[in-house]
Amino acid sequence: MKDNVKRALYEATTDTGIAAMVNIPLNFVLLYVCIDLYNLPTVWTSVIMTTLFTMYAITRKTFIRLYFQRKHDVL
Repeated sequence: MKDNVKRALYEATTDTGIAAMVNIPLNFVLLYVCIDLYNLPTVWTSVIMTTLFTMYAITRKTFIRLYFQRKHDVL
């Protein structure tokens, strides 16, 4: 396998692992807040969760991409 494919696969795996570790607890918290505390309807719960998860994903992917770029620029 080519070196750049291995690096891309490692970066994608790392990003997915970090996402899973954060998204699972965040999902439970958001559902609790939206449904149990505020008694929001399903559509608003979905809009809020989609918005927050999207903002988190963009931020996470940006930092992980910059980390791996710095890591491979140094080598």
